[in-house]
Amino acid sequence: MTGTQVPARSEGRKAMEESLTQAEQVRRKLKAGAPRKIVNELISPLEAIYRAAERVERARTWMSDAGLNPDDIRAYLVWSIPEDPENAEPGTYKPELIPTSCAVGAILADLEQRAARNTMLFLGLLWWQADRNSKTTSPITLWVSQWMGGKAAETVLRVVRDAIAKRTMEGFGKGLS
Repeated sequence: MTGTQVPARSEGRKAMEESLTQAEQVRRKLKAGAPRKIVNELISPLEAIYRAAERVERARTWMSDAGLNPDDIRAYLVWSIPEDPENAEPGTYKPELIPTSCAVGAILADLEQRAARNTMLFLGLLWWQADRNSKTTSPITLWVSQWMGGKAAETVLRVVRDAIAKRTMEGFGKGLS
């Protein structure tokens, strides 16, 4: 990159940042901080809850710092119990809404009980964000932070995302809560 390209690139980035709503800026920061490499590893319920709660608290803080309602961002921890633990392909799955960090104890206890009986795969986080200043037709955005790779994991995450999207749109007529 030459010396003349740096100012132009900086100006372009500044213009892009100015065109984003505050919620979009928070979402951009969250996505930029996500690990690029997906490592397929079995993690404990404690590690999964820790990762999820830490990211949710960071997101809520950024929302608050931007002058937005921290309740306008949520994350679901998507976990699965594989039908064939040797193959580690997701079978039964469930999204678990991650509350604020002070209220994760009940979810952790439930996940630890399940993990004691079965192998659990923690597939990733499904994010839900309301943007009350959205310039698009829908003020709700959903996206995935994937923790495990593979076609089956991607399929489960897509199914969960679509189910949450459908439920969100069904309740959309009632307004943002």
